[in-house]
Amino acid sequence: MTAVWRIKMKRKRIIWGILVLSMVPLFLVANALFPIPMEKSQAPSRLVLAENGQLLRAFANQQGVWQFKVENSQVSSLYLQALLGYEDEYFYYHPGFNPLALARAAVQNLMAGRIISGASTLTMQVARLLDPNSRTLAGKAKQLFRSIQLEFLFSKNEILDLYLQLAPFGGNIQGIKAASLAYFHKDPLELSHAEAALLAVLPQSPTKFRPDLHPEVAKSARDKVIKRLIQQGIWPKAILAEASQEPIYSYQPNFPMDAPLFSQRIVNENKLPAMNSSYHTSIDQQLQQGLSQRVKNFAHLLDGANTVALMLIDNEKWLVKAYLGTAKYSDRQSHGYIDMTQVIRSPGSTLKPFIYAQALDQSIIHSKSLLVDAPRIHSDYQPLNFSGHFHGPVSAQSALQQSLNVPAVQLLEKMTPDVFINKLMNVGIAPQWSGSEANLSMALGGLGVSMEDLMSLYGAIARQGVVSPLRFSETDPLVERRLMSPQAAWIIYAMLSDQERGDRLLNSQFSGIENHLAYKTGTSFGYRDAWAFGVTGKYSIGVWVGRPDGTPSPNQYGAATALPLLFEINDWLKDKSHPRKPNQISQSEICWPSGLKATLNSEAKCLIRHQALGIDDQFPATLSATANDPWQGATMSLNIAKDSGLRTSPYCEISEIPIKITLWPIPVEPWIDARWRSRALIPSLDPRCHQQNLKLEQPLSILSIQDQSHLRLLDTDQTLEIPLESQGGIGDVEWFLDGNKLPSIDSKTLLRLKRSTNKRQKTDLTLGQHELIAIDGLGAMDKVEFSVDNW
Repeated sequence: MTAVWRIKMKRKRIIWGILVLSMVPLFLVANALFPIPMEKSQAPSRLVLAENGQLLRAFANQQGVWQFKVENSQVSSLYLQALLGYEDEYFYYHPGFNPLALARAAVQNLMAGRIISGASTLTMQVARLLDPNSRTLAGKAKQLFRSIQLEFLFSKNEILDLYLQLAPFGGNIQGIKAASLAYFHKDPLELSHAEAALLAVLPQSPTKFRPDLHPEVAKSARDKVIKRLIQQGIWPKAILAEASQEPIYSYQPNFPMDAPLFSQRIVNENKLPAMNSSYHTSIDQQLQQGLSQRVKNFAHLLDGANTVALMLIDNEKWLVKAYLGTAKYSDRQSHGYIDMTQVIRSPGSTLKPFIYAQALDQSIIHSKSLLVDAPRIHSDYQPLNFSGHFHGPVSAQSALQQSLNVPAVQLLEKMTPDVFINKLMNVGIAPQWSGSEANLSMALGGLGVSMEDLMSLYGAIARQGVVSPLRFSETDPLVERRLMSPQAAWIIYAMLSDQERGDRLLNSQFSGIENHLAYKTGTSFGYRDAWAFGVTGKYSIGVWVGRPDGTPSPNQYGAATALPLLFEINDWLKDKSHPRKPNQISQSEICWPSGLKATLNSEAKCLIRHQALGIDDQFPATLSATANDPWQGATMSLNIAKDSGLRTSPYCEISEIPIKITLWPIPVEPWIDARWRSRALIPSLDPRCHQQNLKLEQPLSILSIQDQSHLRLLDTDQTLEIPLESQGGIGDVEWFLDGNKLPSIDSKTLLRLKRSTNKRQKTDLTLGQHELIAIDGLGAMDKVEFSVDNW
């Protein structure tokens, strides 16, 4: 009996073995004919990450689903304990299905006459998520086949990762990472016991258990999981009181938006292909969030149509650390969907430092060169200063710091606009302008350029003169092109950092606080753009304020609007570093008006002394005011009589000797001491010579109004007309009121005096201080200052 039984059992084992072995090729054929559809696992949402790996912004996939790739090593162990303990405690042991659970479910379903228990393992749930099936016996069979396929093709950890990516968590949220970020605004590595328990049970009924919709139901389901895990000994009993008392709180499902326009740009520029679910950027999330809050606070002080754009770049690697294309993302009134860092706008005066840098490299100037800030009478282009006043003789450094227009045009004219603009284009800057040729207005913003390009230019000041396109990630190549020499870059930094900050009560001399920030502002025509750029050793900062639609923002200009925010940001960053000083930076005492080193001037010719910076001991002479200026140098050659020392003329037949006299540029004479003007410096004509150069004996002077006069109006409707008269000078006289040329009628010029506060009426006097300038045909000038007030 025993032998017969053993033979029968052996036969059965052989038969079962043959059946099992015969099923293997059948399974392999079925597996080949019916592969698992993996499309859902291959279409994750795209993530733009900060340098620390934290999420900046997420983009739903093409189906509008939030689904993020994640591995079990990137998820809290508390969640994995809750998931496996509650859903599938034998996950690492079964072959994709649990035979005992299936048998129990089969009995329950047969007794009920319908499917009431599924006995699904995590593997079977993944199978259903990848290839949905109906809740029928055929559907269950299909699900079972898919789960066996999964176990055959993937490791247990890979199957677990698929569940972590695809599990439903309500609405269009799939996967543990999307759920953790959407409901709790935290990474799944940071989940608490209570949060882990809730997310473990949520996929069982994603709508019913949603914490934002049904908090009481969600709490009951969560507590059930906690108790089960404690009963199983997975979690200690002490967790029950702590976790159960944690209230159900949840944000409305949404994701971080720390750099929305920057992230959108990453996607638009195909830096994040669909199959690559994440892109690590160089954004410093802490800096991004801190600056974003400051920009938002600042923007609240502006009217609704105005917004702010800001960029912060690390100078060493030229990596973007903070990027705000707008202060009011999604705001319709301020066009909050437009990234203003990429929009072409007028740069105002922000290109001036690079005009000065090229002038340094071309040995046109040194840091204290004498430049002319006066009406450009011999030029077709005659710009005004922002203030409406002129300053006469100014140093290159002072002119740049004050952003004076005429000196910048003087330099651009010398080097030619074509040379300047070609230099910018050669380093990758893409300016836009109307007309076919470059022109002098470019010095004052008469072209278009993006904030991004301006950032590249200002970064060159701290980066030894090299320009690079912005880098958004360590993987982006660092492409460098030289714009200016390291020496010119450093001198520009020294010039722009050697100025006091208007937001400090005490200057650096009294406070002892050194200014490490080299800064420059700019304002476009019509108050459409307010700019401020700053450079330290570590960072380059750019601020733009304005209206994206291009409409004016009256009384908002760089120094008043953008600069205060730049100062606030710089102080918050606390960077006190300087760019590295290169070799071949020379310092020397120079003299005005010659502009040359003091050692090359006699004491009599050195009327004003300055300490100047130059490149490789080059300290060029003073530049002429305009290309057509009759005065083309600081030195005048003439002859004087040996016996009298008086000037001679070509018609004198007396013994004479040649001498050289250092003169100031003619246009600045109204602003200098009378002892230094050409009339005082040039010897009088010897009486024995014919009277030729009478212009030197009869200087131009204004007769109509005396200097420092006070004019008063007697009644509101009174209008006075003052004929403008002068004496001396050569040729026709032109008149300028506060920098604006006054019209002449029948060779007469009238100054209209009326009570008004409308400063847009350029030919009518308004209340306050005024400057009147007369210029003759050879550029000789006279100037008076006066005031107008009420009686």
